[in-house]
Amino acid sequence: MNWKCLFFLPTMFASLNAAWAGSNSAELTCKSESGKVELRGRIPASEIELNLKLIYDGKTIVIGNDDNAHVVEKLRKGVFTVTIERSSGDGLKLTALSQSVVNLRIPNSNKDFAFDAKLTGPRPGGPFNADGRSQNALQAILKCTYHYSI
Repeated sequence: MNWKCLFFLPTMFASLNAAWAGSNSAELTCKSESGKVELRGRIPASEIELNLKLIYDGKTIVIGNDDNAHVVEKLRKGVFTVTIERSSGDGLKLTALSQSVVNLRIPNSNKDFAFDAKLTGPRPGGPFNADGRSQNALQAILKCTYHYSI
């Protein structure tokens, strides 16, 4: 077999939106101290799955696979960012405050971390512009946990 084929095959399979054996998405749970703002659900880790709920004062926005997510997860180095471009045009960004990242070291788990994060995103319940974008951006500091295991 040609050495170029050996390089091409893994590259081709890595670019597919398919889950590898033993892959999983990560669980993210975030809540403000007041309890008014929550962000929880599944985010892409080793497989492509996005299923989040952004809750503000009892109103909910569901974020799913129709929305485009980009996750940077280097929690052992204090880095974690989720950026989402929603199909409605609104964006959401969650960024860990690096000094707050704590490795929870739970037995039989691959990655468990807690951290504070800054959230900027659409305000569930509106008001919305005619194009569907939120008029008032929601900004909050959240306490988060991140769990990933194969």
